[in-house]
Amino acid sequence: QDDSDEFWLGLFDGHVDLGHVMAHFALTEFTNHIPMLRTQLVTPTIDQTKQAIHDMVLAINNRIPRIHGSGSTAISIWKLHDQLFLSNVGDSKAFVVSIDSQHHVQVVYTTKPHKPDDPLERKRIEGMGGQVQEAPAPEYSARVLIPMGGPMMDVLGLAMSRSLGDFEGHPFGIIPDPTTDVIALADLDPKLDYLVILASDGLLDRVSELEIASRMATSQLLTPNAPTTSLKAAEQLILQSSQAWTRDFLGAGYRDDISLAVHRLRVL
Repeated sequence: QDDSDEFWLGLFDGHVDLGHVMAHFALTEFTNHIPMLRTQLVTPTIDQTKQAIHDMVLAINNRIPRIHGSGSTAISIWKLHDQLFLSNVGDSKAFVVSIDSQHHVQVVYTTKPHKPDDPLERKRIEGMGGQVQEAPAPEYSARVLIPMGGPMMDVLGLAMSRSLGDFEGHPFGIIPDPTTDVIALADLDPKLDYLVILASDGLLDRVSELEIASRMATSQLLTPNAPTTSLKAAEQLILQSSQAWTRDFLGAGYRDDISLAVHRLRVL
């Protein structure tokens, strides 16, 4: 595919025991729905496209398996005509990176994750009777406490305020509604190179956006003769994050899911 063509890039980070099932289902549904949605959007306005994405995500959420205590994030970038639509449900992130001729890397745009302690998210959660547990340390997330029922009266601490699935959390303010940001390609400098990057919180909690961007920008993704392939650069970032999780004494050996997706963006 030529980089000037339209593209859709998605990342789904499942959680709890069967989160991988939820993430795989969501990925399959999105890849089936996007081409159909594209045929319907002939000459849409930005607002019409955002509404169509919103309706699509809710329709997919209605079809997702009702697996007890499981869900998934959904972050995507859709290059449609002369716009980028960055849609998010959950705490993964999408960011846009510029690289100049001197290989100076800059993160020019980042989506806002849906975290329980965000003032607007907290207002909705607590307004519906939900409870937000504060983060134990700056590098950790606040959580929505969701009663799971059963004889043990288990409580799930969900580190995001929006997700696909997690139906037990709906009465307590968890919603599947996406937020969609829009970037006009005309606002980007055509003399620069650009990358679009999707990353799960398991990577971003241990490696900064700028480091991720810099490592991918100096790989063969932008420079064919670079010593590091783009796949190798991604593997190194995942290993770095994994080792940082292993060293984290508060995590007691826990390692969050680590996912990364990158695509070159050409601005003509």
